[in-house]
Amino acid sequence: MVFFDHILTLRSYSETNELISLGENKDLYIIFVASDRRVLINTNTLNGLRIHGIYLNRIYQFLLNINSTRYWILKKSKSRSFESRIRSIRMGRREFYESNSKFNFKAPTSLWIGYLLSFMSFNRMSVILKPVVKKLFADIDLDNVDTVLYVGTGGSLFLSDCIALQIQRTTENTKYIFNSENWDNLPSKAVFNLHPDRLGVWGKKGIKYAAQIHGVDESKIRSVGSPRVDYLASEMKSNSMQVNEDNLKVLFMGGSLDFHRDVTFFLESREILSERYYDYELLYLPHPKNYLKYQAWNINEQKSDSIQGEIDELIKLCIEKEQLPSLEFYVKLFSDCKLTLSPLSTMNLESLLYGIPTIALDFRENALPTSPWATEYFEHFSELINYSGVKIARSKDELAKAVYFLLDSRIIIRREEILDYDLDKNFRNKLLSLICYTI
Repeated sequence: MVFFDHILTLRSYSETNELISLGENKDLYIIFVASDRRVLINTNTLNGLRIHGIYLNRIYQFLLNINSTRYWILKKSKSRSFESRIRSIRMGRREFYESNSKFNFKAPTSLWIGYLLSFMSFNRMSVILKPVVKKLFADIDLDNVDTVLYVGTGGSLFLSDCIALQIQRTTENTKYIFNSENWDNLPSKAVFNLHPDRLGVWGKKGIKYAAQIHGVDESKIRSVGSPRVDYLASEMKSNSMQVNEDNLKVLFMGGSLDFHRDVTFFLESREILSERYYDYELLYLPHPKNYLKYQAWNINEQKSDSIQGEIDELIKLCIEKEQLPSLEFYVKLFSDCKLTLSPLSTMNLESLLYGIPTIALDFRENALPTSPWATEYFEHFSELINYSGVKIARSKDELAKAVYFLLDSRIIIRREEILDYDLDKNFRNKLLSLICYTI
């Protein structure tokens, strides 16, 4: 049985055939849990696989939010990201780090309840999760399930405790494996009041975070990686002989946080390239979370500030239909790319893994002028900014210098120094090994 909590993770496992691989020797039951009904519409079947969709309404979301907030309160001394999340919630801002986020009086509610419940043991306060557990396992008999694999993204709607509770209360034979879908889930988003039997992470830093922040026994943690990263790296290597070196592309990959800040950086990047690198093509790739904000921007803003012309036609179609592009699209996109820019997102790390230099656009924690820079504050950025092929930009002048340096020089990216990801062997073998080891 496999649980997914985000359409991005479901895409990664379905398009890389990892789900088919998991179902070769055992019956496979796939569950996709969503907080938006619209997302469930196109996920009934993927690559011929039947997907069981579960919608969690706002009541269930609120209960999960309380559990996550309580956990971050208890663990904030071990993670600056947790501390920042609590501070943002206290300010009534739902969209962390976004400079123009409006105050929402409902946002701190889970925080105050979380503070009250932090004085109780998890065993006592876990009663609030019973409705969510019942919803998730309404039609499931775990006596017939050997292993539950949860591929999670982290955040306020994290399902790990619910899955662990159901297994703990109903069966002694089912094993629970959590596999982290991203490099920053463990230090900034995960919630583990109850530990899985085994935990898969991206690399050595993930092992450190799981042990130091969440108290997971290192013997239970394995470096597994990501099917998406392995697939793209492999496909790009296979297509390397077909790359046209005359294609000079710079890719701006928007983050999931402050869309308006991203647009400002993008417009500055366009100006810098037009002055000195007029033969380069600049493409903008908005984060799927900001598709609607992108549409509104191009409708309401001045023509000179439009970013319509820098969007690939396929992405425009995906935005219109509110769908994700296929992984195959990214193979071509990255293969022709000479430089990437992104606001301290996973895409900065992935660029390095694909051998592409990258500029990490820094922002201030909580978007306040007096708050520290993210690269100086958050644990998971501490080593990323020191890798070869990475430059940090906090202003237009720094952005210009970074662009000049990375496009004018030939940077050798030493992938073996990247502690955030394990490039040894392939994801499928590592995941199957983790499952077999657990059973």
